[in-house]
Amino acid sequence: MYSSVTGEGVGDQRLAVLAVIIAIGLFLSGCGHAPRNFFNDNDRLRAENAELRSKADHLAQALALREAEVDQLRHPASLAAVTATQPELAGADPPRFVKLRFDHRFGGAMRVSLAKGDNLVRLYLETLDQQGRFLPVAGVLKAQVVYIQAGKPPLVLGEKSLTARELDDAYRSGITGTHYTVEMMVKPLPPEATSLNVTVSVTDAATGATVSVRDIYSAKPAPTSQASE
Repeated sequence: MYSSVTGEGVGDQRLAVLAVIIAIGLFLSGCGHAPRNFFNDNDRLRAENAELRSKADHLAQALALREAEVDQLRHPASLAAVTATQPELAGADPPRFVKLRFDHRFGGAMRVSLAKGDNLVRLYLETLDQQGRFLPVAGVLKAQVVYIQAGKPPLVLGEKSLTARELDDAYRSGITGTHYTVEMMVKPLPPEATSLNVTVSVTDAATGATVSVRDIYSAKPAPTSQASE
């Protein structure tokens, strides 16, 4: 009833199975353009799906923040009411934009002679809180350069306005410190001019308050090497 299996028969079977395994391996390796790794197609799809879900979550969070900002802008009264009802924390003094000053580490205002007698005025400004610390501000800016003549009306040499986006782009921070850099073109100065009156105002979007600074600077051209941000 039973057939005997000799050593040679077992060896032949092993060789046949080994040949089949090798053939299958060669077939599978030839099916793809790149070598297979330990992950199968399902693992790869699951990984891609998880990555897409993570990206979608991040986008949803960013969209929610933007929608909240838009909603606050549409309903400023509601925002003020919510803020007013928040409990005060003992000893807490949230930073507020209260002071604007020229950054005198850079000379405050520096002028560079350009072609055709034109002049570029570069202003370096610091926005400070009630403790004298630098505080980034969201708002709009207006600057004016005037030449004061004895016995004559002031001569406006140049004016500059920055939108909230432009003021944000004027922000600078590096090894020399943190400040806002504002550039403006002014008319050629009268030969007798010795000083410039520079006035800058910043209106804070958070409070609506306008903070100004005024100073007098030499009308002599600054060395070109100093005209850097």
